[in-house]
Amino acid sequence: MQGEDIAPATGQAGQIPRLADGRDMAPVRSRTYEITFFGEAGPVLGGEFDDCEIRRHAGLTTLHADLPDQCALSGLVQRVIDLHLEIAEVRLVSPASAP
Repeated sequence: MQGEDIAPATGQAGQIPRLADGRDMAPVRSRTYEITFFGEAGPVLGGEFDDCEIRRHAGLTTLHADLPDQCALSGLVQRVIDLHLEIAEVRLVSPASAP
């Protein structure tokens, strides 16, 4: 929907907003991502990601997280980078679920 115009909000509360062309603008649904980085995180480093499920395996650590949007994904990736960890993979595990 990048670059699309959103029609002004009108109507009753709780009504789904519409794009300028009349299509409904559906609410954002969370998606599940995995971010894998090199090295097996110990308890201290793992504590930096206490909002994620952590799996350690074969010299890698995988963070498993349900994130509401791309900003949250970017924030989690930035946390990994800020700790000077080398990212091996970022993967979408499950797309947004239907209402």
